[in-house]
Amino acid sequence: MKYYNFTPSCASKYVSVTKMLNYNEAKYSSCDVCGADNLVDWSSIKPVFECETVTSHRTLPDMILYGGRIIHSFNVWYVVSAAFRDFCEKNFVKGVLFSDVVLVSRRRNKLDSIPERYYLMQITGRAQLDYAKMGVECSVCQKCCHYVYSSEFFPLYDPKGIFPTLLDESTWDGTDVFNHGDCTEVFMEKVCSSGLKGIDFLPYESKFDTASNKRYIRV
Repeated sequence: MKYYNFTPSCASKYVSVTKMLNYNEAKYSSCDVCGADNLVDWSSIKPVFECETVTSHRTLPDMILYGGRIIHSFNVWYVVSAAFRDFCEKNFVKGVLFSDVVLVSRRRNKLDSIPERYYLMQITGRAQLDYAKMGVECSVCQKCCHYVYSSEFFPLYDPKGIFPTLLDESTWDGTDVFNHGDCTEVFMEKVCSSGLKGIDFLPYESKFDTASNKRYIRV
């Protein structure tokens, strides 16, 4: 089976989320599996995200790029449209969990609500990469999805990149979406034919490759 990694598109025509306004109201805790700390509990808050101003030239995509302060949580998360959530429900997509958010934009230093309905999507699916074959002493926490390292080598910031990225399919829980925006080829193909916009797909084997070698499929 082929796999892909998906991320929000950074195309300039799309509006981005600039920050979360009420993060101080959230409850935080530590992962009892790997010890990662300062993890936000999304069930404790209805997040309010400030976005760039929506105009005729800057539109809202179905998956919004987030550029605010780093927010660690149990499960990787994205801000997605109602259309994306409906797509996942219609196609019985496994490995995702949705909750409500509020989007606002600032005009003349006043915050206005954005009427379009958006959700916070948490990714709950899990699989391990075959780190041994990749030459990396590392694993992914099966609860909070943070990387756990047992050596000084840090793969995400290695300037030469790691090629290829190898999935240990024996650890995959069978979900359509898992880990840090990873997905099956079937999920990618369905999204590409759905009319959803603002999402980039990257072949899984080049996930940790150098930027110059990456070839994205953009919808």
